[in-house]
Amino acid sequence: MKFTLLFVMLFCFYAEASSQKVTLKVKNMDLYSVLLQLKNQTGVRILYDADYTKQIKCTDATFFEKDIKDVLSQLLNNTKLVYKEVNGTFVISKASEQEDKTVKLAGTVKDVQGTPLPGVTVVIKGTTIGVSTDAQGNFTLNVKEQEKITLVFSFVGMKTKEVVATPNKAMMITLEEDTQTIEEVVITGYQVVDKRKNTSAITSVKAADIMRPGITTIDQMLEGQIPDLISMTNSGEIGVAPKLRIRGTSTLIGNREPLWVIDGIVQQDPVNISPEELNNPDYINRIGNAISGLNPQDIERIDVLKDASATALYGTKAANGVIVITTKRGHIGAPMVSYNMTGTFKFRPRYSDRHIDVMTSKERVQFSRDLLNSNYNFSGNVSLVGYEYLYEQLYARQISYQEFEEQVAKMESLNTDWFSALGNDVFSSQHTISLTGGSDMIRYYASIGYTDDNDVVKSNRNDRYTAKLNLDIHFSEKFSTSLGIDGSKSSQKYYQSELAPIDYAYNTSRTIPLYNEDGTLHYYQKPQAGRYYNFNILNELANSGCEQEGSSLAFQANLLYKPLAWLRVNGILAYSVSNTEIDSYWGAETHHVASMRRGEFGGEIDAEESELPAGGELKQQSSRNESVTARLQLDANKYFGLAEEHNINASLGFEASSTKYVGTEITNRGYYPDRGLQFATFEQGVYPVFDAWLLANRPVLTDNLTNLIAVYASISYSYRNWITLNANARYDGSNRFGSQSNDKLLPVWSASLSYNPLEQFQATGFFDFLQLKFSYGYQGNMLEGQSPEMIIKKLPLDDYYHELVSEVSIYPNPDLQWERTSSLNAGIEFSILDHRLMVSSDFYYKKQRMLSWQRRFPG
Repeated sequence: MKFTLLFVMLFCFYAEASSQKVTLKVKNMDLYSVLLQLKNQTGVRILYDADYTKQIKCTDATFFEKDIKDVLSQLLNNTKLVYKEVNGTFVISKASEQEDKTVKLAGTVKDVQGTPLPGVTVVIKGTTIGVSTDAQGNFTLNVKEQEKITLVFSFVGMKTKEVVATPNKAMMITLEEDTQTIEEVVITGYQVVDKRKNTSAITSVKAADIMRPGITTIDQMLEGQIPDLISMTNSGEIGVAPKLRIRGTSTLIGNREPLWVIDGIVQQDPVNISPEELNNPDYINRIGNAISGLNPQDIERIDVLKDASATALYGTKAANGVIVITTKRGHIGAPMVSYNMTGTFKFRPRYSDRHIDVMTSKERVQFSRDLLNSNYNFSGNVSLVGYEYLYEQLYARQISYQEFEEQVAKMESLNTDWFSALGNDVFSSQHTISLTGGSDMIRYYASIGYTDDNDVVKSNRNDRYTAKLNLDIHFSEKFSTSLGIDGSKSSQKYYQSELAPIDYAYNTSRTIPLYNEDGTLHYYQKPQAGRYYNFNILNELANSGCEQEGSSLAFQANLLYKPLAWLRVNGILAYSVSNTEIDSYWGAETHHVASMRRGEFGGEIDAEESELPAGGELKQQSSRNESVTARLQLDANKYFGLAEEHNINASLGFEASSTKYVGTEITNRGYYPDRGLQFATFEQGVYPVFDAWLLANRPVLTDNLTNLIAVYASISYSYRNWITLNANARYDGSNRFGSQSNDKLLPVWSASLSYNPLEQFQATGFFDFLQLKFSYGYQGNMLEGQSPEMIIKKLPLDDYYHELVSEVSIYPNPDLQWERTSSLNAGIEFSILDHRLMVSSDFYYKKQRMLSWQRRFPG
């Protein structure tokens, strides 16, 4: 929509109608059809009475490289019509009208910010007589004097407005932005399609309509907003990326996440996570996905592509659906600064909440009495705390019966508030400052944002900084370019996943004290690996944690060349890089390390079994993901026929991309964060289990390079917006298939159609809009970790054989083929009550086949 707006404005300003040359053959045609061809050939704006010109037959003639003024003069010769050029627009009217008494209509058209709007069409209602506003938004129109004159003001992206004219008096007209324009087109990332000609299952929403306070990423905002999209979040903590499924599962064991596309460029996740982990319902993705660093305030709209007809152009990687994000662009007008702030106050859980129903200390003690009275046999691998612990001390004669009764009575009134100890009420906020504006030649949008996302768990927080710049430059009617720069930096701090403070508060008995009477932390014995070690949740949280630092930077350049009004060439070059570092540590005083040390902190340890004699454990992960994409696309959108009733819209593109991923993962033990980030040294042979771990502990280095070359095409034929036939195809190549396989290239294709009965029959009854759609497509998916050839992994020097060794990493599968998905979709969309109620319904059927998985070897 915005691109069309710019095109129309540039067209109005730069088209020099007086120099247009015309080559035209007129034979047995009416004036209306000839004028249509003139407009289509030259792009010049011509206003005229359609009904009247259809009644005028033109004399047969041939024009070759004739000036448009000469052509119009000859065409209007021997008619009662004359033409007049006003601001590059030719106005054709009856000659008699020029002799009648005329009045002057003049004024200025602005937007709601008071910025003049150039190129606004001003037409007298019921006629085609009108003009366009100049660069300052002014218009002047001399018309025949009438009792009442109504002017219609129309502009792309603005609401059409009707105003009763005041002759010979300056008028001030204000046009409002058309918020419904988003419903007139859909964006697939490769194309912008008129909704009336859309044949695919696509749901479009404006980002402003789904904004929710307290939500910091757009993937979480999509929950409950898109039909066929399911969002699953198995953790309530901040910074966790949800699992998204569009129309269920489209792969058996591969990655099931949808593809993210921002301004036409496919996005990469910052860290490569295996499909097994992503598909695991218990896995909590704290690292984030491809759009975690995107500020929702910078987003204009979201289009969710569901069926094969919509996703075929993206190839195999789009089998799980595509989510296309379009960011905000600048507007024509004076600079406008906006500040957006959202604040959210979160309450920690409380035992008084209605959905929390746990036992009080007195109830818990009575429950323990009932278990013991019924001779319940407690497991030997549970923490003996509360009433059971006192009961055991009584029978072991470690305390007297009187002491037992006193401590039980005290315990019944304890009611430890774990939610208060582990959580707090917090305030989080999001801030965005944006600047937008520009002229008919240059438009800009820039923003910086900061998100301070705090969790009700005391040890969790998430800070994010974002910056964005979109620049659109129009050199002429034929050349334009767009530049985009995006940057983000994030810092997260969260607890070790095995601690789970909120779950601990839900499940831990309130009979356990948090502190002793002297104010020191109270520890109880918790089992680990067959032994018992001291445990206190506050101590664990204070001496452990995870810290994550992430940064990303992306550049995008888009060059557009339009040699003809119906033809354009689009070249895109994009580069992105992201870095992620994660430090996860356990301190020496934690229960986790005590179980590895085989002894309490500061006490004696089992040297024969100890996996960590002293200090703590530090796990470090770092990754760098670098991606380059280049695309060249040719688009043709041609109307033809006497009344331009036929339309061909075609695209042909070539795309190449390269992604390099480098990662490092290492775990070290003996870590002392409070002693200058030092590591302890140990005498060899004293701790055999630790020595064995140390020998097997090697850094994990990852260096992956993925190159892709693809060719894609799309073609649509439409007749009067009644019916549209569409076909899409893409060829993806892979070197993962064996020499005996015929599936090195997988054709991804789709065929679809749409039918608009209201457009054909011009019905104006119950329905405002009615469209029927049908599509069928065929896609494939290539699983990770498979190869037609044997993959040998080179290992370091073996200390036993004193030689370099290797092992088989992946066994060969020369018959390996694509995992294939066929998809059928049939849908209906309609609106009633002046577009107040819109209904969309789809039936779809998907089927996946894995033709060859793994070859079995004897033995």
